Amino acid sequence: MQDKAPTPGEIIKKARKSGPTPLSQYEFGQKWGKSQSTICKYENNEADPPGDLLIHCMNIITKESFVAPNIRVVTVDNLIEKTRKVLGSGDRAASRLALMTFLEEIETSTT
Repeated sequence: MQDKAPTPGEIIKKARKSGPTPLSQYEFGQKWGKSQSTICKYENNEADPPGDLLIHCMNIITKESFVAPNIRVVTVDNLIEKTRKVLGSGDRAASRLALMTFLEEIETSTT
C-alpha cells in the first residue's frame, strides 16, 4: 500500500511550521504578500496556492535550499510569461522556433 501524497495545504502548513523560524499564518502571509485568511484557505485546500509558493515550501520541507548548476527551475508562471513574450513577437515562424528551442532546453536540463 502506497502512502497518500500530501495535499498542497499540508505542504504549506508543514513548511510554515518547520522552517528555520516557525511562522504564524499571518507572518507567513506577510512574507508572500497574502492575507492570513488566504494562507488559511491554502492550508485547508479551499483555494489553490501559486506554484512558486508550493515549490518554496517543498524546498523548506526537504531542506533543498540549493539548485544544482545544471538544473533550471521553471515554474508554470515562468513558462507562461516566456511563452507570451515569444508568441507576442508577431513573427510566427520565429515564435515557433524560439518556443521549440526553449522547450528543448528544458527537456535537456531535466534529463
